[in-house]
Amino acid sequence: MSANIDTNNNILGDPDYKMKCIGFWKENLKSYLITYDELDAFSKYRCWVYQRSDLNRVLMSLSLGPYCSLTQDVDSDDNAHGAAVALVMEEYERERELFKNKDTRK
Repeated sequence: MSANIDTNNNILGDPDYKMKCIGFWKENLKSYLITYDELDAFSKYRCWVYQRSDLNRVLMSLSLGPYCSLTQDVDSDDNAHGAAVALVMEEYERERELFKNKDTRK
């Protein structure tokens, strides 16, 4: 979970923000992810509800705290559902090629 995007919307270099995945599981037809962020002043642990909607698209909702609410879903984005934000992330084939080429040059 990291990205470094320049003004031309290209993914380049090292990420400017990192979180550590410390666990993931599926329960009640929902997929969950727990992340650790040592720089988060409110809660170092966060719960995410996520779902791959197609080959190149992932929907995610970040909890307000270290646990996910039972009413939180992938499109939850308000505190009524226990969520802070909802994300729609799309992966482009070219981005994967850029990272693959960068890794092979080392």
